[in-house]
Amino acid sequence: MKIGIILGTKDPEVVYNAFRFGVLALRNEHKVKIFLINHGVDIEDIDSPAFNVREQIFLFTKKQGEILSCMKSMKAHNRKESEVCQSHSMEDLLALITDSDKVLSFG
Repeated sequence: MKIGIILGTKDPEVVYNAFRFGVLALRNEHKVKIFLINHGVDIEDIDSPAFNVREQIFLFTKKQGEILSCMKSMKAHNRKESEVCQSHSMEDLLALITDSDKVLSFG
């Protein structure tokens, strides 16, 4: 199954659980893409002792999960492209939604 996740927050607990779910889905042989929008593009700045977001992002990408970031949100939040956050358009978000069997939204 193809699963699309839309992540629009930088709340550590929500981001942690979105990626934790993504990792679980990948381990169960599903294809997963996460689209970061709004404050979701700020996930690399999260430093939480309670929720190890960086570890979940690492596991997600190691398992071949794909992360897409909204170009306009990145500009609005003064974000540069990185290994984790690479700019994509609304057309890419539309493609994620139309190509996915299921779409989830976190935050």
